[in-house]
Formats: sequence, C-alpha cells, structure tokens
Amino acid sequence: MLKTTKFLSAIFAFIILFSMSSCGDSAKVAGSSDISQSIPADATAVFLMNAKQLMQKADYATVKETDFFKDWIQEVEKQSPEMVPFLNDPEAAGISLAGNMGFYFSVPEDFMNSRNIEVAFILPVADKAKMDKAVKVALKDNKEATPETKDGYTITKLNKQMSMVQSDHILAFTTLKDETKINNLVHPSGDNIHTNASFAKHMKANKDVMFWMGVDPLVTAALNSPFTAMTIRGGLAGAQIPEEGLKGNSMSLFYDFKQGEMEMGTAFDFNDILKEELGDLFPNKLNIDYSNYIPSDNLAAAATFGVNSAGVLNFLTKRGWDLYADSYLSKAGLDLGKIRDGITGDLAVGIYPPASQATDPGLVVAMGIKDKKFVEGLFAQAGPFLKKDGDKYTFTGGSNMMDPSAAPMQLFAVVKDDILVVSNSNEQLEKAQAGNSNKIVNEIQDGWMGIYMDYNLINENYDVIANYLPIDPNSLAFSKMMNEYQNVSTATLLAKGDVINGTTTLKNKNVNSLKSLIESFDKMYKDRAKIQEQMDQQMKDEFEGFDEEFATEKENT
Repeated sequence: MLKTTKFLSAIFAFIILFSMSSCGDSAKVAGSSDISQSIPADATAVFLMNAKQLMQKADYATVKETDFFKDWIQEVEKQSPEMVPFLNDPEAAGISLAGNMGFYFSVPEDFMNSRNIEVAFILPVADKAKMDKAVKVALKDNKEATPETKDGYTITKLNKQMSMVQSDHILAFTTLKDETKINNLVHPSGDNIHTNASFAKHMKANKDVMFWMGVDPLVTAALNSPFTAMTIRGGLAGAQIPEEGLKGNSMSLFYDFKQGEMEMGTAFDFNDILKEELGDLFPNKLNIDYSNYIPSDNLAAAATFGVNSAGVLNFLTKRGWDLYADSYLSKAGLDLGKIRDGITGDLAVGIYPPASQATDPGLVVAMGIKDKKFVEGLFAQAGPFLKKDGDKYTFTGGSNMMDPSAAPMQLFAVVKDDILVVSNSNEQLEKAQAGNSNKIVNEIQDGWMGIYMDYNLINENYDVIANYLPIDPNSLAFSKMMNEYQNVSTATLLAKGDVINGTTTLKNKNVNSLKSLIESFDKMYKDRAKIQEQMDQQMKDEFEGFDEEFATEKENT
C-alpha cells in the first residue's frame, strides 16, 4: 500500500505541476477529454485545470532541466524506480493531456453531523492499455487491492475511504460508496454540472485554472444543524434579509497565464434578493474622474474606492441602524444625511517613495465633495491645529510622544474643482493642482474599488520604506532576500459590480508567466540552504532571551 500511495502521490504532484508534457498533441484520446461531464449536477465545488492550455504555455523540456525536478527524479529512482517513466512522461501512464483534469466535492445535507464529504479526483484517459499497465505497477505489492469488474469499469478499494475507478475514459480516485453515483461518474448523463447556468457560464471562459462553488449545499447543511441554524437565522433577522437570500448563490475563481503577465479573477453570482438588497451600496464606477488629481510621477501605489452614499443611507435606514450611527456621529456634529449631502462617497489615493531616509513617503488623497460648506465645517473642528493661507489649509499635529524631537506631522489641503486634495507634501500637492492625467488611476477608477502597486519602485526604496514598518532587522534581511526571487513588476486589481479581476505583470515580458514562475521557483530551490539559514537566524533572534524572560515572569508571579 505504501508503494501505491507513493506512486499516486507522485503522479498527482506531477499533474499539479501543470501537466506539461511535450508529447501531448499526439495523444490518442479514447473518449471525451472533458472530465467535467462526469461531475454531478449537485456538486458543491469543482476545480479544473486545462492541461492542454497549460501544456502549450510552458516549456516541459526546461522543467526537466531544473534542479528540483532532477533531484526529485533521483529520489524516486532510489525508492521506486518503476515510477520514473511515468514521471518523465505522464502519458506513459495513459493519461490524456488534451483537456481538463481536476476534482469535485459534494457536501451532504447532514454534513454537520456526519462530517462526510464525497470527493472524486478525475483524470481523462488517452490510452486504457497504458493506464492499466501503470495501475498494475502501482498495485503489484499491494496484496489487499483486489480489482472488481463492474459494468464498463473496474473498481479497486485502496483504503477505508478511497477507491480507484478505471474505465475507457477516466481514471478516478473517489470516496464515493454509492454504486449508482460511481456508475454516473463512468457513464455521464445529461444531468451533470453543466446544467448549472453559473458553472456553464464560467466554464465557457476557458481559463487555465478554474474553481467554482455553489453555496446551496453548505447553506442547507448549516440550516439542518441546530448548532449553526440559530446563529445564521439570527444574523439574517438582524440584517432583515430573508432566508431565501442565502440560496442560489455561487462564486468562481480563475487563473490565466499569459505572455509576461498573469490574470486572476473572482466572480459572484448572487440571487435576485441579494442583488436588490446590496445592489445600491456600490457604484458601477466612481462619480468623479480622479486621474488629474493623483500625480503619476514616481507612483509606487494607488487605490480608489467608492460607495453610493444614498444607497448606504437607505440600507441603514431600512434596518433602523441610522439612529445608532447618527448618535455616534453627533459627537462630531455630523449625521448620515449631512455626510450623504456633503461628499460623493468616493476617493483616490496615491503613495510615493520617500526621497531619502530623512523624509516621509509621499501621500496624496483626493475626495469628491458636493458641498464646500460641509468641508469647511469639518475643518473648523480642527481649531488651532488648522491654518488657512489663501486657498491652502495647513494642519499641524502635536508632538510625537515616541520621539519628542521629531518635527510635528503636517498635512496640506486645497479644494479644487469640487475635489478636496490632501497631501503631506507641498511638492506633491502642487503637482496635484497642476493636473496631469494619470493613466493608472484612470484604469482603476472604472469600478467601485481599484488597487495598483509598482514593485519595481517599492523594491528600489525598500530600505527607506522599511523604516515605517514594525519589522526587526533579521525579518527585514529575510524579506529583502526573498525579494530577489520574485519576478513581479506591477500588480493591478479592479472590482466592478460582482466581479474582481487582477493582473500581475512580470519583469520579463517575453516569456510566458508560467515558465517565469517555474524559473523563479528553481532559483529558490538552488538557494534553499541560504534561505533556510536566514530563516533559522530569524527564528533564533525571535526567541532569543525567551527562557530568561519566562523565568523572570515566573519569579514575579
């Protein structure tokens, strides 16, 4: 059984390493290479990898030349040499790399009591004869494994929980016990996961890696348990959302490897009840164009965020929460109505690396306003800490309690074109007033939230930026060392409606991002001794003096 487990683990590990075989295009596929047809309609979650696309995007010959792959093969040769051919070429085991492979799990209604989950890891078969031969090699030392022939498939019990199912079209490892469900796995019917409109929509996008989950089975299981049902129903009552609002919702994730960049995304498919309750909280895009108010020069990071202030107030008022909020805000002379009528509900932020060790990182915040008197009222509450010189406001904070010798913090603000612009730098404030279209901000404001980070600038100014982080010297040294292995240039995220998409660009624009990741991983593997040494030193310093401190505390108690 141990050898069987090693064999299967190795095959799985290799497949998860994106199944990049150079001979995949010549595979002879006995049946459909789309294993998703075997997934039942009531599956709770599905994970799929498009082996064909991944295979085309990565150089398998290069993978074989990496140190971690060579060392892995050497270890396998010592313990189970018969496994090596399958690791060098998964298709030698009859596995098809022409389509999807992956797994699903189903949560039963009594999950909170039984804790049982039905799982099936499914691989498409290209050559059944090769697959049968590979299985024999894996099971040759397992005397307890007795294959049992069924209608169109063979099932072998591997342990108390897991069985292996072989057919002309699939090789599956599953916890299924019901023979009808196993038969449906082998002989797919039209009643499968593709009947779910949400799954079918995201599956059609044809991404490299996809994860989809429907919440209905989880909701049903939770509501069937008295331990969780009371909490959930209490929360729904407080939020004034009917129980039906939890049903019919799903979400999906995807990952796509492209030339010089990686794309990821999350999408939520909400039912009509949640759309009606939550749909007015966030705008489709920001109300104001902030691209002229966030300087683009030397921009290390940027963020945008917006809410529909009227929608938020309606949401709170409908539930009677506005009274509590107004009671708290009244201490500052505010209420929700004044805030709704005073500001647009969105803003943009730009962050800039400090010019030297002696200066702070630059910060610019731009916020849309509806009523200038509302802003003047807020400024008036600052009292003697705020001075006005023409159109510019200067806020000077108190002395630093941690460092009384440090200069007090200062913020500078102007109101321009119904935009309140605040900065800790006069230079950045002047740039914001001058106006200079910022392409990055223009992109990330096309939704209710956006984030941008320039890792090149951040890494170039790492030592200075680290002065503002609660980080000890050894942790800083380790963090700087790990930066040597990352190949990221920029990262962008945009949330629009019920979809969140992100793009990570790499320094090498001419190589597929999958291959770049493998190269970075291999570099880390080569330097694993140095990395481990730094980690050990960090751990040692973290706990240095711990025994003495513990002994002292014990004496004092």
